[in-house]
Amino acid sequence: MKNLLAVSAVALLAVAPSVSVGAAPQTNPQYRQCVVQNMQPCYPRDGNGAIYRPNPETPEGIAFAACAAAVRADCAALYPG
Repeated sequence: MKNLLAVSAVALLAVAPSVSVGAAPQTNPQYRQCVVQNMQPCYPRDGNGAIYRPNPETPEGIAFAACAAAVRADCAALYPG
């Protein structure tokens, strides 16, 4: 189950934009690892504990986007490049 959640998180991360619009994609492996590890609390979970991607227009989606942006900014500050 733990591996499934990790794979789901990575899959969701691939769907989510990795940086703000207009910026070059972050390629530093440490940055990517930082994002994957720290995004876990951002993902909402259903009643069974499964991670899902919320509709971006809902309050849940807005909270997810804000959390994800904060994680990316923190990781970019730690691992520029």
